[in-house]
Amino acid sequence: MNPDYINFIKETIIRHFKLDLGTKYKYLIQDIIPFEYNSLTVYTTSKAFTGEKITELKSPARFTHELDLNFQADATLIFEQKNTGIIFKTSKHFETHVNCVFNPDTELFSFSFLDKNQLILNEYFDLIYNKYKDLNIPSLVDDDFLINGKTPIELFTSVARKKQILTKDFYMFNNLGRISQDTRFYSTHLLILKPYITDFLSDSTLINGKKYFRYFPTIYDKQYLLSAGILFELFYNYWDQIGDVLAEVFLPTLQKNNIYFSTVIDQFPQPFKNSKNFQWFLDFKNKEYQGLNKMRKNIVHYNSIETDYFENYQDLFGNEAELKKLQSEKEDLAEYFIKQHTIAINGFEPLINLMDEK
Repeated sequence: MNPDYINFIKETIIRHFKLDLGTKYKYLIQDIIPFEYNSLTVYTTSKAFTGEKITELKSPARFTHELDLNFQADATLIFEQKNTGIIFKTSKHFETHVNCVFNPDTELFSFSFLDKNQLILNEYFDLIYNKYKDLNIPSLVDDDFLINGKTPIELFTSVARKKQILTKDFYMFNNLGRISQDTRFYSTHLLILKPYITDFLSDSTLINGKKYFRYFPTIYDKQYLLSAGILFELFYNYWDQIGDVLAEVFLPTLQKNNIYFSTVIDQFPQPFKNSKNFQWFLDFKNKEYQGLNKMRKNIVHYNSIETDYFENYQDLFGNEAELKKLQSEKEDLAEYFIKQHTIAINGFEPLINLMDEK
């Protein structure tokens, strides 16, 4: 690797550290900001890079390499509030991590400063990313996810424009694509948390010769069940968006306040009801969707999933057989949502085909 190019990157990093500390990298000084300021001047009295590490990216595209550095600096900071003339001067020692991706052939690069909290968060995000990549779980906006040789957005916008059937085709696809990213993220999050959730049967005590089970949920249980509740909402939203698309194409006179996935399927125009693509949605609505929506309604209108499981435990804490079933049901949530994500992704192709029948 050309050392002059790496030095140029480092010089650029230092320059932007001084220029953008009060705006783009404001989080690095959040502990010392004295007031709402108009300008920040930064004078570095010392600066150094250590721990330089360059690696090739596994899936190179725009960028081919990654550069990791530790950056230390001592700086004098001058905050100014121009409307009052107030000036505040202080000094700070910075120890931060710099992550940079670059392409030495095109000389393009991008970098960010990471504080210790971001390093922890990024490590977990990488864990989720690697998990869903290993399991080959796609979203609708992945560059390498193709249906019949084309990306989902190509298929969606091309059929919409060919048939002139949607007024906001990109907006509608963008909504579906982002939700599919979210369902993948939280479904994978559940898979990672699953081994650490508390077993209802893991702690017991004898009272008057009868065994009772004690349950002390941890942060893993809370996050696991909180994420499950979020997923029920996300999947409902995904199918609601599918309903919006189908309604605009096939039921343009349907009142907007009555557009729901199940309503659209129930009122679908008769000439298309024999279509195998429509039958896919009808079958889904009559099977998987029923249970999904039932759970969502319970969460929205009655109890959170965490509350339901805790109340069920309280009713059953002396019943080992029923607690075993309850534990199995809780653990199965992770695989259930991976299945729901797969169904959601698989439902995109019959959506395109059904639109194309219009």
